[in-house]
Amino acid sequence: MAANADAPSSFELFLFAVANIVGFFATAGAAGADIASSNRTPKDVQLGGLWGVAGATIFTGVFALLVVAGTYGSGLMAGSSEVILKPTELMKFIMGEQVARLFWLLLAIAAFPPACFSSLIAANSFKNTLPKVNPFISCGIGTAGSIALVLSGKAGDAAGVFIIIGASFGPICGAMTADYLLAGYKWPGPRAGFNPAGWISWAVGFVVGAWNGLFGPLLNMQFQMPCPPVAAILVGFVLYIVLAKVGLTSKQLEMPAAE
Repeated sequence: MAANADAPSSFELFLFAVANIVGFFATAGAAGADIASSNRTPKDVQLGGLWGVAGATIFTGVFALLVVAGTYGSGLMAGSSEVILKPTELMKFIMGEQVARLFWLLLAIAAFPPACFSSLIAANSFKNTLPKVNPFISCGIGTAGSIALVLSGKAGDAAGVFIIIGASFGPICGAMTADYLLAGYKWPGPRAGFNPAGWISWAVGFVVGAWNGLFGPLLNMQFQMPCPPVAAILVGFVLYIVLAKVGLTSKQLEMPAAE
């Protein structure tokens, strides 16, 4: 049988997986750094990362692989001509549709706490970044955008969502890492007002990260950015270092002493 010329190569599949993983972890990393700043000890940060981020992700990823592999390996899909790779859709073949419906409901309920917590983190980020803007307006715009994504069905496109998230948060992670290294492997503290180095690094990194799905087609350019979320992180990292070296960072604020 002749090979499909349009089929992606192993390296392209690898880059696709990396793009989705980094796109997710960029958000988790940026939010996690904000959350971990209020932890009691470094051990709390390490345990939170190992169990709350890495542990949960590995568990769900491995479990999803087992569901798919187990369904096909046991012959439950032998009579079906359709190839299904979504673990939630395969539940009805494993445990019957009625029991699967119960698990779908439980999964929906389980999504409420992280959704509410994510909304809280986003609201705090808006308030900290735009302190002079009424939180009702900034958070309201974010809420309206989220509703629009859900109603349009775009929110179900995990790959597309992770690419945009990676483009948005990837440069932030890159700039934060650069600031950490420049400060001697420690957090230098908050910066006063508008930090040009951070905003410029984010803006350029966002263009790089969203190039394939947004800016490339908009400018009618055929160039495809390899692994956009990773490229966005690298651009944010390098550009922040350059801009910091030429003095485009704002003043560091004194942190209150811990009691």
